[in-house]
Amino acid sequence: VVSSNVPPMTVVGGLPARVIRTITPGEETAYKPPRSL
Repeated sequence: VVSSNVPPMTVVGGLPARVIRTITPGEETAYKPPRSL
């Protein structure tokens, strides 16, 4: 459950949701979303 806004380029997880890490501009290519779900 995410009970507040999540900043852009941020990875969250857990219950309750917590920030795991923030993706820097240089790391964007490693975190591309999948083509389909």
